[in-house]
Amino acid sequence: MKAALAAAPDDFRVLRRAAKLDARQKRKEAAIEKYERAVAADREDKITYCDYGWSLYNLDEPAKAMEQFKKADDLAGGADPDIGAGICLSAAATGDQSAATARYKRLIKIAAEWGDADYLRNLTGWTAKELKEMERIRALVTTTP
Repeated sequence: MKAALAAAPDDFRVLRRAAKLDARQKRKEAAIEKYERAVAADREDKITYCDYGWSLYNLDEPAKAMEQFKKADDLAGGADPDIGAGICLSAAATGDQSAATARYKRLIKIAAEWGDADYLRNLTGWTAKELKEMERIRALVTTTP
């Protein structure tokens, strides 16, 4: 990754990938610095904002994650399920259960499979923490009239 960064130090895609690696290794400050550079390089890239949000969520920064997810959501027109799931989880993690359930209901409207427990269980690439919380919110939404 060092060679890629040296070859393209201002390429938002390279910066995003390096930031994700830093976040996975729990190098929070390094990840944030690279994400900020990636965002500055391309302010219209919803993927960078979304990845930044997921990294912040998993680095226990749900309020900051929400900011990034909202930027991604604006660029995606409110219809991207991955971004919606991030908003849902970030809202729940900040204690805003009504926003979390509202966003989950919206996820189900966009793609009905989000209402199915088996769909959640079979998602790949999600952490156990994310899946457990999504199932909790799904159960609330689908069992509450």
